[in-house]
Amino acid sequence: YRAIVRQTWMSQHGVCKVWERGVGGQPCAVTVSFVIGTDSEDQKLPTDCVKSNDCFGVVTPEGSGSEMGKKTIALFRKALRDFPWATHVAKMDMDAFPHLQEWLSEVPAGPYSLGGWMLDHYGCGSLAFCPPKECGHPINGNLLEYAGQGDTQKCWSYPQGGFYVLSRALAQGVFDESTGTCNHGPFGVEDLMVGKSAVEFARKEKLRSVATWSAVTPERKKQIFEHLGG
Repeated sequence: YRAIVRQTWMSQHGVCKVWERGVGGQPCAVTVSFVIGTDSEDQKLPTDCVKSNDCFGVVTPEGSGSEMGKKTIALFRKALRDFPWATHVAKMDMDAFPHLQEWLSEVPAGPYSLGGWMLDHYGCGSLAFCPPKECGHPINGNLLEYAGQGDTQKCWSYPQGGFYVLSRALAQGVFDESTGTCNHGPFGVEDLMVGKSAVEFARKEKLRSVATWSAVTPERKKQIFEHLGG
C-alpha cells in the first residue's frame, strides 16, 4: 500500500516528505510521513521506509479500535514535539486519497480548528457512545455551535477517521501528555475520541469558536478527499 500511495497522491505538486522539508528549495504545501507502530524505540523501520525516507515510528501496537486510538495519540504527540514549525497536524488512513489543492482551500482559518467530514449521532450509527441524537451537525462553521434541541452545551460531533486536520493550538490542547483532554477517555474509536476531546478542551478553555467544516456537501467532500472506508 505504501508503494501505491507514493506513486499516486504523494506525487502531487507541493507534497514533501517530512524529513526532506526545505531540501533543494522545493516548495512544500504539506509535509507527509507514514507512521509505523513499533515495539520499541530501537526497532528498525521496514526496508521500503528506509529506502524512501518517508516514515517514522511510534512505540505503540498496530491495530484497530483502541489500538488505533493509542497510535493516533502517539503520532500527534510526536508531530507536535518533533516538528515545531508545523501549523497543523493531520491524520489520514492508507485508503484515503486527498486532492491537495482542494483540501488546502478548505483548511479552516483561525488558531483553533478541526477540519474533516463531521458526523453526528446518526452518521455514527446511533450507538450509545455516539454524539447525542438531539444535537445534529455543527453549524456556522463552529464545532461548538449546534441547532439541536435541549442542552447544546452537551453537544459534540467528530471527524470521520479517514482524514482530518487539527490546528497546532487545538492539537496541543487535545494531545498534551499531562493536560490533554484525550487523557480523559476512555474512547476506543480514535475519531470519536478526537472530536469529543476537542470540544471538551474548547469548553474548558471557554473558547467561543473552533472552526470546522459545517457546510461541506457529500459531493464537495469527494472533491476534497476520497475514502474507501466511507
